[in-house]
Amino acid sequence: MKKILFLLAIVIVNVTNAQVKPLNGSTLNYRIIGFQVPQNVKAATYTLQIAFDSVAKADEFERRTIIEQKSSSNKIIETVPTFNMLYTWRVVCKDKAGKIVSKTPLYYFRTGYIKYIDTTVYKMAVYNNTKAVKDMYMMLDNCGVMYDMNGVPVWYLPVIPDRDSTNNKNHMMRDLKPTGHGTITALFEHGIYEFDYDGNVLWRGPLNGTKISEEIQTYHHEFTRLTNGNYLVAGNEEIELEVLQGADNRERIDTQQTIQRDGKRYRKVASGTILEYDKTGKLLWSWKSSSVFNKETINADAGNRMMRLGTHLNSVYMDEQNKVVYVGFRNISKIVKLEYPTGKILDVFEGKIPIMRQGADMSKIATDPFSCQHSCRKEYGMLYVFNNNTMRDPNSSSVAEIYQEPDTTGKGLKKIWYFDCNIDRNTTPGSPVGGSIYAINDTTVLICMGQAGRILIVDKNKNVLWNGFQKFNKGEDAWVNLPQYRVSYVDKKHLYKLLFK
Repeated sequence: MKKILFLLAIVIVNVTNAQVKPLNGSTLNYRIIGFQVPQNVKAATYTLQIAFDSVAKADEFERRTIIEQKSSSNKIIETVPTFNMLYTWRVVCKDKAGKIVSKTPLYYFRTGYIKYIDTTVYKMAVYNNTKAVKDMYMMLDNCGVMYDMNGVPVWYLPVIPDRDSTNNKNHMMRDLKPTGHGTITALFEHGIYEFDYDGNVLWRGPLNGTKISEEIQTYHHEFTRLTNGNYLVAGNEEIELEVLQGADNRERIDTQQTIQRDGKRYRKVASGTILEYDKTGKLLWSWKSSSVFNKETINADAGNRMMRLGTHLNSVYMDEQNKVVYVGFRNISKIVKLEYPTGKILDVFEGKIPIMRQGADMSKIATDPFSCQHSCRKEYGMLYVFNNNTMRDPNSSSVAEIYQEPDTTGKGLKKIWYFDCNIDRNTTPGSPVGGSIYAINDTTVLICMGQAGRILIVDKNKNVLWNGFQKFNKGEDAWVNLPQYRVSYVDKKHLYKLLFK
């Protein structure tokens, strides 16, 4: 009986400890913390108390407390002041009359450090903050840091296998974003990952996205965990394109791997695919863009040299409710609407294909329709598109746009809203590479300008609610704007799931 009671006591202690967050003695990669203690049936309130440093005695702790938060729940969200700091905490439980019914032991944790949250090296410069958008945070995929609206870092992605790889000169993390499952996803050249708020890897995709060469990523541009729990990502396959003779091809022939066959020269090109995996890594569904844009179409003499290097699939969004997939292609300025899972083409939305002949005036690219676009998403029944509006020229203004789809196939999109991103001289007006747009709600959008580095929150009346840049200190206080591929947001709903999943 004594042995049984002893084992039962150990189980109770372990269960109680498992209900305490953060774990005692842990190092946290965040300042926004979800504190949790076991529920007390006698408690009407739970008061969280936090002190700097490691405090051993309860009476000293009370004198040194810097934060107190009272809650009716045993789960409390609080932000501690700084990274790279020791903290001591506990929770005091009181009944309805205000009498103390219990106090937890003193617990300890440390907030961590990584170079990306060092504000002497990296910082978020905020130019506009109207405070109109509250309780929201921004995740930047350039550095893997989440900032509050004042530009202060509150979370960072710790080192995972593909991060900060010293043997990968082309390293880049892309599409860092929260999921509806209380997790976070991101893609790298060599892998796709899902991890928790603490940075623990929960899932890694199989390495079958087809890596063609060191210059071509295995996975690229977009990686999303769907509401059904599956994972959708853009990949590549290798196809051959005939090298056509003429002035428009000259500058590329000598720099690409080509092969000679039957009196013709061919170049190997990466062609975009879409891959859907389940939790086991099994490939459930796939689609190949080469089945739509054949070699003859890509090789057509449209005066666009970039087209002959491939269509450049750069955006994939699945409308799960309506079983539709939207696929964006930069080099040919098209958005393809697919039926899922048949892969049947429901419509092709045509943009303006830029002329890439020598001497072409790139500033004359039309803003209606889109051109060289990134990030096509279906939100609130509309298509949200970041229109780069340029292939190479950063002086052509990029535009955030919202389109209405036609009632019948082939009629084209109708633009119902746009915002010209050329608002000041803090960066170039246009972005030849990258960019994203998210609907925060039906009246407000989050815009990332990609290579230009600007991040914006704008309402439908075109009021700039927030405007900022992440910057890097090159030395001697010389700060430069950092490009972002995409910027996503975390709201109160996302945050609660991340903290207490």
